[in-house]
Amino acid sequence: MPIQRRNAATLSSVTRQIEDFERRYGIETDSFIARRGCVAEVDGEDGTEWLYLAEQLRVLREAAVECLYSSASQADLLQNDESSPELLAA
Repeated sequence: MPIQRRNAATLSSVTRQIEDFERRYGIETDSFIARRGCVAEVDGEDGTEWLYLAEQLRVLREAAVECLYSSASQADLLQNDESSPELLAA
């Protein structure tokens, strides 16, 4: 089987897919999740995909915030110019 390359998911692409499900079924994602995906009108495969996308969106948002804070902290790294062997050994 040949290797298939997929584009990495982005916040906007996942959000767009979730919005498509919301429009198709007329249900907000929060209420869909509150019902644990057990909605009679929603096809089983679509429900599974929808829940997966909701989790993926949560993780992508968490990673974006983490990246934001980590890049800000890297700009303010403390530097120790002390050449004392006792400090370097500590």
